[in-house]
Amino acid sequence: MLFFILVDTRPMTKAEYLQQQGKLALFSYAGMGTLSEAEQKMIYMKACTKKCHSNDVVERSAHTAREWENTINRMRTANNARVTDNEAVAITAYLSRRYGSNIPTVLSAEGGKYLKTYLWRSDFGESDLYVDIIYTPEEYFDIVGGSMEVEGYDAANYLLFKVYLNTHQNKLDTFPLDELTVINGGDGKEFKPLLWKVIYESSDFHHREGLLVFDKLKKETAPLEMALRDLPGQKERLFQWALPIPKNY
Repeated sequence: MLFFILVDTRPMTKAEYLQQQGKLALFSYAGMGTLSEAEQKMIYMKACTKKCHSNDVVERSAHTAREWENTINRMRTANNARVTDNEAVAITAYLSRRYGSNIPTVLSAEGGKYLKTYLWRSDFGESDLYVDIIYTPEEYFDIVGGSMEVEGYDAANYLLFKVYLNTHQNKLDTFPLDELTVINGGDGKEFKPLLWKVIYESSDFHHREGLLVFDKLKKETAPLEMALRDLPGQKERLFQWALPIPKNY
């Protein structure tokens, strides 16, 4: 007994459709080839919106690459979504590009407003390197909850900064931010970081999260200025925070 499945392949011919499906299968199961954004979208729709969710459920809010990756991994482990490792990479890349956020999106509306007003600073530079920095003093942890410790360093005893590096075209270079970063506490004296640590790197190397750690300033009543030097696009990128940070929002 023979069964025939009729598939409308328009606007492609049947030969083009079969060729494309073969390419997607080789990528999904063997990691072979490079996908266009349209092909990444096909994998996303096949795995997510044609089986489990409507488009608006997935696309109604923006998330960081790390949040998208965690969501996809949760679907695979908790909900038994049939997604290969290679497909997960493609889906994360597509959602991060189309529905991405440069900063965490788990805060309330009030917390998000406080974060953007007092703690989050951005610089889009003159290249495809996008830099977002969140200063995380004790007040930051008051709004996000949880411990004040990040990677073994606590906000009560150190200056902590979460750094988000993003690019849309090329892979991120390895930037030694421990060598390229200084802060000025307001008295003209510059301080180098104690540590630069990469916490997260996306599989396509377009997104990176890390932590910069500095010694605590003796005075916290002056503008706090950070300079990132010799990054692509411009010689110096400046970020400034007014101190002290308000405790209420």
